[in-house]
Amino acid sequence: TAYFNLKYQQIQTSQTQLQSINEMIPNELAQYQSNVILSTPTFPKTSKQQKDFKIPLVATFTPFEQEAVQIQRPPVRCKRCKAYMNYLNKILGQEYKCAICERQNELPSYFQSAGEEFDELKYQTVDYIVDDKQYLPSTVDSLGTQSELLNPAEISHVQSNVFSRFAPVDSSRLIDSAKNLQYPTSQRLSQRQIPVEFQWENIEKQIKIENLKLKFHQIVLIPVSFNSVHQGLIGQTLSLINESFIPVFYHRTMMVFDQEGTVYEVFCDQGEVTLPLPFEALKFNKSNTDLILKYISKLNHDEMQPKTAEILAGCVSSLQRTGGIVTLVLTDRIRVGMGAALKEEKKVYEFTNIQSIETTPECSLFNSNEFFWRLADEAAQHNVSINIIALPFNYENLGLPTLYPMCVKTSGKLYYNRASYYSQDIQNSGNKEFLQQCLSEIVETPAQACTVTIRTCQGLNLQVEEEQISLSKNYQYKDEMFGCFKKISDVEFSFGQFQRSQNFTIGFQVTEVTQDSGAIQMACLYTNQQGQRVVRVQTTMINFDSNPVNVFNNANQFAISSYLAKKLAFQYLNGGELVAKSIDNATLKPICDQNLKGEFQEKKKMDLTEIAKTGNLTELLLKDFQKNQLRTFNQDGKVLLQNQFYGFGDTKEQFLNILRGFRDQCGNKVKGRLLLPQSMQLVPLYVHAIQKLLFVCQQRQKNEGGVVTADMRVGQAMCVLQQKYQHVLQILYPQIYQIEKLEEFGNPMPLKCNSSAITQAHEKIYLYASPEAFIARVGSQVQGQPGLFDCQQQSIGIVRKLLGYQGAIYTAVQENQYDEQARWMYVEDATAKIKSYYEFVEQLKNTM
Repeated sequence: TAYFNLKYQQIQTSQTQLQSINEMIPNELAQYQSNVILSTPTFPKTSKQQKDFKIPLVATFTPFEQEAVQIQRPPVRCKRCKAYMNYLNKILGQEYKCAICERQNELPSYFQSAGEEFDELKYQTVDYIVDDKQYLPSTVDSLGTQSELLNPAEISHVQSNVFSRFAPVDSSRLIDSAKNLQYPTSQRLSQRQIPVEFQWENIEKQIKIENLKLKFHQIVLIPVSFNSVHQGLIGQTLSLINESFIPVFYHRTMMVFDQEGTVYEVFCDQGEVTLPLPFEALKFNKSNTDLILKYISKLNHDEMQPKTAEILAGCVSSLQRTGGIVTLVLTDRIRVGMGAALKEEKKVYEFTNIQSIETTPECSLFNSNEFFWRLADEAAQHNVSINIIALPFNYENLGLPTLYPMCVKTSGKLYYNRASYYSQDIQNSGNKEFLQQCLSEIVETPAQACTVTIRTCQGLNLQVEEEQISLSKNYQYKDEMFGCFKKISDVEFSFGQFQRSQNFTIGFQVTEVTQDSGAIQMACLYTNQQGQRVVRVQTTMINFDSNPVNVFNNANQFAISSYLAKKLAFQYLNGGELVAKSIDNATLKPICDQNLKGEFQEKKKMDLTEIAKTGNLTELLLKDFQKNQLRTFNQDGKVLLQNQFYGFGDTKEQFLNILRGFRDQCGNKVKGRLLLPQSMQLVPLYVHAIQKLLFVCQQRQKNEGGVVTADMRVGQAMCVLQQKYQHVLQILYPQIYQIEKLEEFGNPMPLKCNSSAITQAHEKIYLYASPEAFIARVGSQVQGQPGLFDCQQQSIGIVRKLLGYQGAIYTAVQENQYDEQARWMYVEDATAKIKSYYEFVEQLKNTM
């Protein structure tokens, strides 16, 4: 009886505390409630209880679902944990107790004025307008002492001053580039040309150029092809944007619109199929359809440089300082000029169904192109979000298996018009209506360039789950959060954009809690549609209880099932189908929630050393793909399922086993090691690696200074050459490819690994490609003398004469040596015949 009386008193006390807190919150709170859904509002008190209860402790944040009260003054913050003052703080005299860390903080002077109401103590969600608190990057570190202002961690990634200090400069450059062709806004963007008949007087009447501030960009890319023109998609896009925004200027390849600090640019990709016509003439009927098709067929007989990927990279490069949104309207399969285009006979453009992979060799190349993966990383690091609106028609393959990582990594969205996929009539495909719906949602973005920080009370941490995968040696990887985010650190996440319907889910781990109640606080620093920098703060109260009955009774079944569904999707429906199945199915089958099933065939586990010897890396590919990103999507009306995950897997152990599959032919007497494959199946791998390297070197020389060379290593160089040119390759770089038949497979999917792991395994690794082809270093650049190499031309001639090879010379920047260049020579023997493995090894000794 005494025990139950004591429990009753504790319950009464806790209810009294909750009632006193609720009395502080006025009735207006219903309008500005916290947009947080908890799996259970009652958390267990210890980690052991959390493990026994087996209820996931997760919170789903939807920051911009509802409006918030705006506060013009700087936020009041805790001196210890930098938490924001909120409705849970109790003011006692001139101090208040922090609801997160329970520290007693002094109140600022303006909080002591009598009769003033403070919104922090009323509402769970508030907005602090911090646009007037701009800081240079150099003052970020010293800002830590100003605890009442922004936390340094929240402006380190997205620098606030970019949106005000550099905005007038950008706008003037944009206008000047339109007038003066010799002053482009970016080295990577296509040249902007103004028609002769264009009159600038009309622009000055519509809008004052000096008042135009490019605080945030939204760029729309539209391919000018038969599909987009014949369906009226270009006109649809321009008319939709033109209804809401003021046109600043336009010409044949670009239109720019402005609205309150957000600038919308519309680019037209003229790389695939160019139609040199003004927008007004892009209208088709049955009479001139045949003429246009004939014209397009004629264009496709000529060598053309695809520009969709190049313009996309140029947009990311231009938006590196300000952040922004790039929306790609995809009507045709795009190609990238990174060596992906095969040397095939130019086929006449036929608007027919794509039934077999033999007719579309680009598809196989598409699935393994590293360019888009690297571009996605670069965009995510600079708060550039990429959306893709896929508008298929008549079973047309758009190459989505390769493009969807750009949406995953940058917290963008991938829209797919499922109905049009089965349409037989191009005019009734519904793509125009679908495009209008998608653009409307993208345009109505309430927040851009968001950086989110999560703070929790004592005893509660962000969840870190460690899972083991059985390989030859077990290794662990972190599986921390599920949602549309790009992870920056343990407590900070970055989003290129955030729509009203978007949310992200975070798991929590209880260590040991002594108090009966606590709080979770989310602070989001973002740019609103007016171009202001705003901090949105949401505070959610949670209870702690050791009684499992209270924990289970308060559980939210919907939140738990949603979290588990996401987790299962990331672990099992993870694109393994794209690799485990044939290239045929992967490229022809669009990705959609309704038909994407994770089907992994149970295979006999092979020892990795055995795998390396036989050259069968399929098992490794499947293991690697279990940790890759997945984005499932489906749009039925306005219902969108957004599941995004960003994570890394450690493949060090895999690569060490692969390297053990190579034999050391030179032995320990020779300083340098020559590693050879133990089967002929791995020999074509080297040839492919060398060829891929050449394309990378050539591309980096053409685009120096662009987004490609910003520490991105597009396609990733396979090898780093040593100083002496007799040695072929120093490092087996972080990509191993599985190639059974090079002609059929195209570019296979790479496995990723840290190069340091390989270097530790073998200090010097030399990789010989084949008797048909290899690379030799023939000199390095002389410091201070650009273009001058210390190895003269005679040396190159000697190498050619001695070896009897014919080759071409390429230059590329060495890794970790940004000021020096090395000159390489690609050596190829056209007279070499296909040899057996024994002949290959024997000839190799003589050659070296």
